Amino acid sequence: MKPKQFFYLLCGVCTVLAAGLGVGYYYETQHIKVETVALAKKSADATIASEQLDQLGDLKKQFQELHAVLAKLNIALPSDKNQSVVILQIEQLASNAGMTLPAASFQASAGLPSATSQTVKSGSVLALPISFQLNGTYGQLQTFLQQLEQLGRYSNVSSLAITKNGSTLSFSVILNVYVMP
Repeated sequence: MKPKQFFYLLCGVCTVLAAGLGVGYYYETQHIKVETVALAKKSADATIASEQLDQLGDLKKQFQELHAVLAKLNIALPSDKNQSVVILQIEQLASNAGMTLPAASFQASAGLPSATSQTVKSGSVLALPISFQLNGTYGQLQTFLQQLEQLGRYSNVSSLAITKNGSTLSFSVILNVYVMP
């Protein structure tokens, strides 16, 4: 092979090599651009997912706080009358105050007993009137009423009548305990 032919061959190989490198560079830059776009999309998706996880964490915290409030509300304003529980609580409060509870009664039921029988509509809730008698002193009555305020269930004394029987005082009380309709 002559030097001139070798030179042309070498120039041809260099040209092909340069063209190959150029084409390779072009395709690699295009591939890098595609991968950069895909990586940016994945990064954006990860950011969105992270924000959604933070929002879910906040919602979980709000749910737990709301659940605690609803649990307290269910105690304060239950959906059931729980008459026996209320009478036991009243009897316990009277005993703690040193009073006796000789009688307690509920409003007469009209028809068959149900979740709302013996209740009276009071605004957006139902009131369950309980009539009962207490025997004791004024101080004991004050103690009983203070404990009644701490009962945890929404209630109010709608009527209080005091009679004196000899040396003892008798208190006729009508207490409304409230029920969620």
